[in-house]
Amino acid sequence: MKPSKILFLLLLLSHFPLQASSFTPSGLLEIHTINVQQGSATLIIGPDGTTILMDGGNNGKGRSEVVPYLQSIGLMPQDGLDYMIASHLHADHCGGLDEVIQAGYDVWKRIYDNGSDYWTATVQDFKDAAASTSAGPSLKIPLGTVIPLGKCARVTCVVVDGEVLGHGPVPDAQNNENDRSVGILIEHLNFEYLFTGDLGGGEADSACTGRSTNQVDVETPLSQSLMRSGIAALLGSEGVEVLHVNHHGSESSMNRDYMNLLSPQVALISVGDGQNSNWNHPRKGVVENVLHAQASCITADSTLVLQTEEGYPAGSQTSYADYCVGDIVIKTEGRTTYHIEATGEVSQGPVEVSEASLPRVFRLEEVSFYDSSPGVASFELKQNYPNPFSCTTTILYQIPIRSYVSLKIFDNAGRLVRTLVEGEVQEGVTPVFWDGHNDMRQKVSNGVYFYRFQGKDFGESKKILLLR
Repeated sequence: MKPSKILFLLLLLSHFPLQASSFTPSGLLEIHTINVQQGSATLIIGPDGTTILMDGGNNGKGRSEVVPYLQSIGLMPQDGLDYMIASHLHADHCGGLDEVIQAGYDVWKRIYDNGSDYWTATVQDFKDAAASTSAGPSLKIPLGTVIPLGKCARVTCVVVDGEVLGHGPVPDAQNNENDRSVGILIEHLNFEYLFTGDLGGGEADSACTGRSTNQVDVETPLSQSLMRSGIAALLGSEGVEVLHVNHHGSESSMNRDYMNLLSPQVALISVGDGQNSNWNHPRKGVVENVLHAQASCITADSTLVLQTEEGYPAGSQTSYADYCVGDIVIKTEGRTTYHIEATGEVSQGPVEVSEASLPRVFRLEEVSFYDSSPGVASFELKQNYPNPFSCTTTILYQIPIRSYVSLKIFDNAGRLVRTLVEGEVQEGVTPVFWDGHNDMRQKVSNGVYFYRFQGKDFGESKKILLLR
């Protein structure tokens, strides 16, 4: 090769730096709640290895907590991060982000924030650090932004700067930096996790729950829009598996609509040393009255509450009803179960990992909703979920005895597209997944399809809609 061509290639490569990566993703969706005490930091790792750091704790916590944690799981500075998001611009959420960048973690694709005009020296440090990365300056995340994570997993921005996806602006929400928070829905097939910064839920239910706040109610329109009957309709009838509780368990968070509609199996609270002496996070009215469903207006089941650690300094309204477990790690294949474990690394207070029965495996709600106990009495074919679907959908059927069954997909003209099940199957409820491919493993076109189930003296068909 001529020297001139070699020089040209070297110059070209200098404008497109190679990302030397040593990090090996697990192939699962992973969500890591990093214990930054009074603050927030969540690392999302997609099945394809896409990384998103949502918040970085307070000033000093990026250096002392976030960076050591990233390195402890094998995510090193040379790996960098794909995305960084500041849920809002209070120091306990964005204060550590610049320290992560300064520790050598470049950001390759985008850095987002809530678009607020709120300003402090901490905000300026974050903005300056962001501008030094490959991603460039931090930008307001557009409502509805979708970040693919591989294998049908994705992150969707469902609320930002006081505007809710499918609902529109919430009156007066821009008057409070907390209510301008970015909220993201993390989905992987049947698994759903909602993180929404420090959003408020108003105080219309204060007579029942005891909550009191000067923040407006963003939680109600958000939860209503996300549910299957809502305008955005991103959730199934069972709500979310995991909810990251807004505002560190402050009484501004978790109103009755939010709890009753989202009905989480597990709730996480980022809290710990560093709070103001009168904050009392997490609050009794939130943990006990709402999350534990002790208030009469809460119709959802009580949820398992995991805290990074106990709030400190505490007060008369601080709740001690749940488990302090340090860093919290959730992993899921998105189909039938998700797994939660914790490190037990806390800065003060008890370590209650064993009391919380961690590590622990949970059955996904959209699947367990159809479980019959102790057995099933009849053949039945369920409607697939989601429907319409764009990536993968779940079909459930139940049989009362071990039987020879078949489950097949046909197109609108009655031609066989895919055989999902053909053979002897044990009794009980069985989930089956269709990814929009035919028997030749080729993608099929958008449109109406039918799935046909045949069992002993039983047959039924249902319609399914594919919209990529």
